[in-house]
Amino acid sequence: MTRLAPWLLCLTTLLGGAISNAQSTKPPIDLDSLLNAFAQMEGLEAQFLEEKRLALLKAPLVSRERLYFARPGYLLRQIQTPPPSKVLITPTTLTLEDGNAEETIDLTARSDVRSFVGSFVSLLSGDKGALTKVYRIELSWPEPGQWRMELAPKAPPLSDLITKVWVTGSQLSVVEVHVFDTSGDDTITRMLNVNPKRQFNASERKALFGIEAP
Repeated sequence: MTRLAPWLLCLTTLLGGAISNAQSTKPPIDLDSLLNAFAQMEGLEAQFLEEKRLALLKAPLVSRERLYFARPGYLLRQIQTPPPSKVLITPTTLTLEDGNAEETIDLTARSDVRSFVGSFVSLLSGDKGALTKVYRIELSWPEPGQWRMELAPKAPPLSDLITKVWVTGSQLSVVEVHVFDTSGDDTITRMLNVNPKRQFNASERKALFGIEAP
């Protein structure tokens, strides 16, 4: 299950990308404002900088990554450097590839993994009911003009992997996503460039997500 940890970062990053490009002149006042902005996203392409801080290493591990999302439920996370790898999610499978090996999990046959993945799909749909079944959610304003959404998993398998996630931003713009592992390590993701209106043609859908043209 630990190899699925990048999936968490994928979706928290998607959450950040969707909100950061929502058009609004008002500051977010509640959870509904954020989820409604997120639910408006149809497709997405994003670049971000990931910094992993591990207790065993003096210096953090830094990587640049690219993310693609297409409804209904296709997501590709590509680590560009170092070294190249990817995580691909479809409605029925989860594939992890690191250049040396590839592992595909049939989600229809693995209820535990399907539950793990499904718990984050609620982020993509902006489904507050489904989200609150999995997380305890608190929204706060640590500084004037800044807000922070804290998501804490209620039960395994998520609670076995992470203690909490901080999504920090200003108005409807996400600046940073901070994931705290149960091991004591943590990961910070800083948004660099997001296109929440990305549309994919047939050849791109095939190349990125393996979607065959109808």
